[in-house]
Amino acid sequence: MPRLDRHAGAERVSLEKLLRRSDVCVAPLPAHRGNAGLINAARLNLMNPQRWCCQHRPGPLVVESDLAAALNEGRSQAPRFDVLSVNRRPPTIRC
Repeated sequence: MPRLDRHAGAERVSLEKLLRRSDVCVAPLPAHRGNAGLINAARLNLMNPQRWCCQHRPGPLVVESDLAAALNEGRSQAPRFDVLSVNRRPPTIRC
């Protein structure tokens, strides 16, 4: 089977390199243990503060306490969340 990335002119890169390069991070992944904490403090720090990090599905994909810390410290300015983790109180974010 041919590699589709080559045919589309795309380049296969690590998640860390992708986060450094991207203006928007949207990861519509299913909620399961393998994806828990995928977007954490270390990966949020790779992103430019003006870039968007979006979560549209319930689950522990983004470590919300790490995102709240990044927002409170001015390291992230543009999160977009339709949902937060299931059955959890949202983290405190100072505006």
